[in-house]
Amino acid sequence: MIYQKSVQFYSVVTLALGLWAPSLAGAQRIEVSPFVGYTTAGTLDRTSRQVSELEIESSFTWGGQFDYFFGESFGIGASYSQQQTGFGITTVSGGSATLFDLTASQLHGNFTYQFGGGDSSVRPYLLAGIGATFFRSENLQSETKLSFGVGGGVKAFISKSIGFKVQGKFNPTRLGDDSSGDFCDPFGFCQGTLSQFELGGGVVFRF
Repeated sequence: MIYQKSVQFYSVVTLALGLWAPSLAGAQRIEVSPFVGYTTAGTLDRTSRQVSELEIESSFTWGGQFDYFFGESFGIGASYSQQQTGFGITTVSGGSATLFDLTASQLHGNFTYQFGGGDSSVRPYLLAGIGATFFRSENLQSETKLSFGVGGGVKAFISKSIGFKVQGKFNPTRLGDDSSGDFCDPFGFCQGTLSQFELGGGVVFRF
């Protein structure tokens, strides 16, 4: 009896795979894309009359993105980026300095919609994501904040499996704090939202 059920199960699985495999043949639904780029500074509210500007400084960014497409257009995925930056201050007298080094990294789940047919070598796309931003600095308590990503870009494929892309993305981080609260910590979070823009590019590997 067990043997017969095993044979029946194997037959069903084999039939299902036989029907499913042709539809997937040549359908490259997975994309992996490491990237490098640049993230603009994020200005923070001033907390002293002697300070003219506080900011998370602009810097080089690196990361990667994974996407799975259910058809020619719609996909879901995840992305990770890291920015090695600093907490900068400018005084009213014109002096400026980096108070401490800071690592800001983001982990997002994304929804992607791309234009053009499956055989198109150029695929413009839009994306939207939600996740978390992690702020870390030596000798300071780390902070994790809700963040979002909205943007788009263009992918250009030189073959079925390899291409290149450029992408721009607006990355607001919800700090959830204000100057009337008691959370103006060494990271300087005395406001509701930190706004930064990320511009980058990389290689796209399609499977």
